[in-house]
Amino acid sequence: MKTITLLSVLFVLILMCQNKSASQWSGDPDNPMAVCNEPHDQKEPVMINDGSGGYFVFWADHRNYVQNEADLYGQRLDAGGNKLWGSAGKFLADSVLYSIPKAIRTSDGNVIVLYSSTNGGNRIWAIKINSSGNNIWSGPLAFYVAGWPQLGASNYGAVSDGSGGIIVTYQVTWGGGATLIFAQRITSNGIIKWSPSTNGYNLSVSGESRAPVITSDERGGVHIFWYNVPGPYNIWKTHIDSSGNFPPKEALYLTANNYPLIRAVSDGTGGAVISWATNGGGATGSDIYAQRINLAGDEQWNATGNISVITTEFRRVII
Repeated sequence: MKTITLLSVLFVLILMCQNKSASQWSGDPDNPMAVCNEPHDQKEPVMINDGSGGYFVFWADHRNYVQNEADLYGQRLDAGGNKLWGSAGKFLADSVLYSIPKAIRTSDGNVIVLYSSTNGGNRIWAIKINSSGNNIWSGPLAFYVAGWPQLGASNYGAVSDGSGGIIVTYQVTWGGGATLIFAQRITSNGIIKWSPSTNGYNLSVSGESRAPVITSDERGGVHIFWYNVPGPYNIWKTHIDSSGNFPPKEALYLTANNYPLIRAVSDGTGGAVISWATNGGGATGSDIYAQRINLAGDEQWNATGNISVITTEFRRVII
């Protein structure tokens, strides 16, 4: 019995040593594992989990340097930090002009990556890849964008539609300076579903609409929030269902607020919870507020949000 126990302990220790030796994660905070350190710049990384304990990482890569352009590369890491797509990553798309890539794991187990490019004019492009990094569609597909797509982290968002595709919201600035917000859906097989020749659904209101935030309703639709200028910098919201229907857009009128910084998450029951920070100054300073809405868009918490210092008033306006 002692011999069996000793052998069992030795076997476990051998497995632990093997697992430790196989892991690529660094235990030194001053010398972390390099995902990619090819020549020239690698910028704007985004990471999502792969559903199997590992991660997908995507970035804009300048190793094949062309002025103001980059290529889109990716890497998959397993749970031990091992690189599954070669030591230098995998080339996915070229001619990325200015983009913070956006990656969404779809309900069919694949990944859709969004980025911007000037190929064929200013466009937002999408590719769908499998777990090996191979393109599922025939090639990248492009949104129609007549203006300039702004794909900064606060101007751009997408979520799974629950059917292998995604729903996207993004900000576009026209040549004259007007800024608008759109919503678009791409199906699992790569069809641009909503008004493909006009950028999808125009969610904009009077003035300029900016910084859209999107979250799933867990029913194949989405809640989208944004703010508009000039003041009083209202937070607006709409809900788009799985069939593409959406009711009149509604505003939450905010007083003592300036360029609200909005965040949103699904509440798991069809609604959403949003929070925002005011950009106050002086004695009042900045404050954080929160509100919950149901599937119909009705506020569920008190009219001033959950955390309030500055007096904030909500009044519903329908257009």
